[in-house]
Amino acid sequence: MIRMEEILESVRRRVDRDYRAYQPSGGSRRPRVSLTEAIRGCSKVPVIAEVKPASPMQGPLRKIGSVEEVAGEMLQGGAVGLSVLTEPDFFGGSMENLRRVKAAFPQVPILMKDFILDERQIYHAFEAGADSVLLVASLCPRLEEFHRLVLSLGLEPLVEIHDPKDLEKTASLHPKLVGVNNRNLTTFQVDLKVTERLLPEVRVACPGAVVVSESGLRTAEDVRAVRRWGADAVLVGSAIMAAENVASKVRELVEA
Repeated sequence: MIRMEEILESVRRRVDRDYRAYQPSGGSRRPRVSLTEAIRGCSKVPVIAEVKPASPMQGPLRKIGSVEEVAGEMLQGGAVGLSVLTEPDFFGGSMENLRRVKAAFPQVPILMKDFILDERQIYHAFEAGADSVLLVASLCPRLEEFHRLVLSLGLEPLVEIHDPKDLEKTASLHPKLVGVNNRNLTTFQVDLKVTERLLPEVRVACPGAVVVSESGLRTAEDVRAVRRWGADAVLVGSAIMAAENVASKVRELVEA
C-alpha cells in the first residue's frame, strides 16, 4: 500500500531536482479568475472537475490524448472550475497540463493541485497561470507563510482540512476558501461523513468561507448528501475521469 510519506518524499526529490536553480520571474500580473466568486455565482451545484490522469490507489484513470479536450468536456458538462493535478509520479499530472488548460480556457478558474512543500512550487503555479493553489493544512510545513505568499501573488488559497486539528491551524488564517477532505491522508480511507462532522465547526471558526467537499464523491446522491450538510461546492476527480462520458458525468453531478 502507498504511504503518504512516499508521495511527499517524491515531491521533495522533484522540487530539489526541478527547482534547484529556479528563480521566480514574476510571471504575468494579469487579473486572476476567482474560484470563490464562480462558486458563489453558480445557479446549480458548483462542481470543480479535476483533471486527474491517475490515482495512487486506483492506478491510471483515463488515457488522455488531449488535456484540452478532457477539460473542455468537463466545462461542457457545467463544471464551475477546473482542478489540475500537477504531481507526476503518483497522479500522472504535470505543470504543462495546467499551462495548456489555462491557455485554452483563460476565463475559467483553474486550481493547481499538488502537495506544496516549497514556496517555489507556488511561484511556478503563478507563472503557469493558476488562479488558485491548494494548501493542505496537515502537510504544509509553513502554512501561514505559504498562505500569505499565495495571496500576495493575487491567487486564491484553497486550504484543505480533514479534522479539528487542521481546522484550528486554518482558522487563524481567516480563509475565504476551505476544502474539507473526506479522505484520511494517513490511511487513505474515505468517509463522506467527515464533511457532515466538520462543517458546523468550519462555519463557526471560518465565518463566511466558501466550503468545498473533496474526495469520495461519486454519484448525484453523494453530492446531494454533502450539500444537505452545508457544503457550498464539491471537487470531484476520479469518478469523472473514470466515466465513459466525461461531460455526462459532470452534468449528473451539477444537476444533483
